[in-house]
Amino acid sequence: MLQISEIVKKTEEMFDLFNKYFYQGELTRPAITVSPDGGRSAYGWCSIHEIWNASNELYREISLCAEYLDRPITEIAATLLHEMSHLYNLQHDIRDVSNNGYYHNMKSKATAEAHGLHIEKHPKYGWTVLSFWHSKKEKFL
Repeated sequence: MLQISEIVKKTEEMFDLFNKYFYQGELTRPAITVSPDGGRSAYGWCSIHEIWNASNELYREISLCAEYLDRPITEIAATLLHEMSHLYNLQHDIRDVSNNGYYHNMKSKATAEAHGLHIEKHPKYGWTVLSFWHSKKEKFL
């Protein structure tokens, strides 16, 4: 049986690898968690505020939803990259969502596509339909 701690460790390793490759190490690593969906109908999320406090250092959170961890690794990687694009936008004061964080605008699409994803439009949630398209994805997965 795979332990949650092992999933988080692997996700942190993916974050570090993606951060180095797609963001030149620019992103501050958030607390990475696995949580229940809680009715959000999302594969994951990135906290708007720095909600974690460790030794007086504040961190945002990227959470992957436990219910969807049985998807192929490429889809989990795409979710992580999607949340990393939100983190990038938050760190650069770029507003990429509206409607209480549900509708992803063109700024969301632009950042995600500049950092390894292909994004298509969902009729209700905007630019959220994603796939990991980077030509060198086999380097990572």
